[in-house]
Amino acid sequence: MADPDDDVSHARDSEAIPYPLLVEHPSAVTYVVPYEGSTITPYVSPQIELLLGYAASDWLAMDRPLDTVMHPDDRERMVACFEGARDSSEIDAEFRLVRRDGRDVWMRNIVTKILDATGTPLAWHGVLIDITERKQVEEDLRLRERALEAASNGIVMTDPSQPDNPVVYVNPAFEEITGYSRGEAMGKNCRFLQGPESSPAARRLLREAVDAGESARLAIVNYRQSGDPFWNDLSISPVRNETGQIIRYIGILDDVTDRVHAVESMQRSEERFRALIQNSSDIITILDRERIVTYESPAIERVLGFPASESLGVRAFTSAHPDDRERGLAFFADVLRQPGQTLTTEIRYRHANGDWRMLELHASNLLDRPDIQGIVVNSRDVTERHRAEEEHRRAAAIVDTSQDAIMSTDTDGIVRTWNQSAERIYGYTAAEIVGRSVRMLFADGRLDEARVVRDKLLRGERVERHETVRRRKDGSLVDISMSSAPIVDESGTVVALATIARDISEQKRTEQALREAEERYRLLIEHIPSITYIQASDTHASTIYMSPRIESLVGYAPNEWLADPELWTKLIHPDDRPEVIAEHLRTNVTGDPFVMEYRMVARDGGTVWVRDEAHLLHDTEGHGLYWQGNFIDITESKHAERALRRSEERFRSLVQNATDLITLTDAHGTILYESPAVTEMLGLSPDETVGTYIFAELHHDDLRFLEHMARDPERGRERIAFDATREGHRHQ
Repeated sequence: MADPDDDVSHARDSEAIPYPLLVEHPSAVTYVVPYEGSTITPYVSPQIELLLGYAASDWLAMDRPLDTVMHPDDRERMVACFEGARDSSEIDAEFRLVRRDGRDVWMRNIVTKILDATGTPLAWHGVLIDITERKQVEEDLRLRERALEAASNGIVMTDPSQPDNPVVYVNPAFEEITGYSRGEAMGKNCRFLQGPESSPAARRLLREAVDAGESARLAIVNYRQSGDPFWNDLSISPVRNETGQIIRYIGILDDVTDRVHAVESMQRSEERFRALIQNSSDIITILDRERIVTYESPAIERVLGFPASESLGVRAFTSAHPDDRERGLAFFADVLRQPGQTLTTEIRYRHANGDWRMLELHASNLLDRPDIQGIVVNSRDVTERHRAEEEHRRAAAIVDTSQDAIMSTDTDGIVRTWNQSAERIYGYTAAEIVGRSVRMLFADGRLDEARVVRDKLLRGERVERHETVRRRKDGSLVDISMSSAPIVDESGTVVALATIARDISEQKRTEQALREAEERYRLLIEHIPSITYIQASDTHASTIYMSPRIESLVGYAPNEWLADPELWTKLIHPDDRPEVIAEHLRTNVTGDPFVMEYRMVARDGGTVWVRDEAHLLHDTEGHGLYWQGNFIDITESKHAERALRRSEERFRSLVQNATDLITLTDAHGTILYESPAVTEMLGLSPDETVGTYIFAELHHDDLRFLEHMARDPERGRERIAFDATREGHRHQ
């Protein structure tokens, strides 16, 4: 086994190797459980606290922690799983664990046995992955399937991949609304519901939405099986698969005939007061009890940029900002409960140009007024006022709520302003430090450094993220990262200095802990039996790190891999190189896992087969960083496969050319194979005999003897002579 201290030297720019990213992936918990007597240290990654609520130190302090937090209903099954896996090298199971706060979470546990060079087990290396969301999605899907059948709205599904986009599903509510049974609707295009009064514009809108693969909602006149028309509030949406291809269209039917007739009646009465509000600068809206817009004044086009006609028949708050929609619905409910009262709220609506406009709504419940019979909403655009108020509040809150210390001094270094975070970080209250020199915060030996920063600021320069040390009121030191900027008057003269400082003491401690952890991770990875590597995600896959075990496989030491960015490409067998390079370039673009079996040419000229598996690691923004992978030597298994094929070919040739008849049967005497000699002996082709009873062609005098012998295990193997009969000929 290689000396771990020597292994470290094989990595180029070891500080850049993302060992924490390999082990402490944010969506999984990595742990190591040593075998009894093993020198490997137990380990669990910090994500255990995020997933289960236990700090890593608390987890490691528990005796058999996984058993402790196992869900009672799953414990027996998991014990059986682990007992049955003693002789295997891997466990992959799903079960529930109980978080520290009592909540149940589903986990997938993938465990691999770590062996030393002699094959002796050292530890179990496991990964716990939170699959609670997946389990919930599966349960949701089952609930949604039942919900479709129980829904009060009619639901229809069509298949756009088939000619004419036929109906493939309708629910019971569809049958009730339309009068058509499921059997009558299946296989037809939804046009069968249309008739003479179905609007051509509505038909065109539906057709265009389907052709464009978009959702649509509209009211259209459809016809029941009885021939009676009804108003259908129809909503259609495409359903896409993982690749974005549309695999279904879903339509939601709502019979709104009575509602539409009521709207039409109300629209007729509107003419009496329409002239009074046509020129109002505010938007005047009338809603019915169901939030349906029955009237919208022309002012909406000036305020929100689209004509009033587009709002008619639409439910109020449909185009409201998602964050305001629930509040709008609650506001409408309050208005309904208070007839004759006027209530006020503010809701954001989308402008036709995509911007959000803040509207101040004054709503009055006049449903009981015979001449109005609706809820009248007066909406005024208060976006600019709201923006000015928000800017004022934001500016006032920045200093007081910032987690960073924010202070200002005059050009002589006298403190003029001091926020609460500055008090928390440095220990001085504003009353204690305002009016005094900022030098009281300087640590010993930092005066010259502070003068350099001050001189830059007085020259009008900014100082960004300068790390230094300051002294607290209690005399302790604190690491800070500070950014400073000059404050200038109208003439450009520097009149004050502003500084934002952040306490980075914990960050410094974390960086040190990460460096120590990185060394532990390095030792763990370099003692895994397979050959671990890290490659850049470039064209040549230049090596950043290579496990020392690579030298025993191909004869090239890790430092040679680091020195030659193209060594991997050079070592690929010429016959395999085009396919391997093509797959490498493809996965570099797609980010898919790289998994291939190919040959490499070792330093001594020999050929070795490897299985190469690698995964692209990403940063927090999803950009590819490195390929982390493993080489597994599969040369022996490849040689065994080739030897087996050759053995099969020799046996096949021997049987095919044998002069004796060779027959293979199952336990019931049915012929599974018969050599070509059957043609010479019995005049039958092998195809004629396969599937027949082995003794079907025997002479009747010999049949009883052979059947008795076949049933007698004491007879063992005997060489016997018998007659076979074929079309009156006897063959011995």
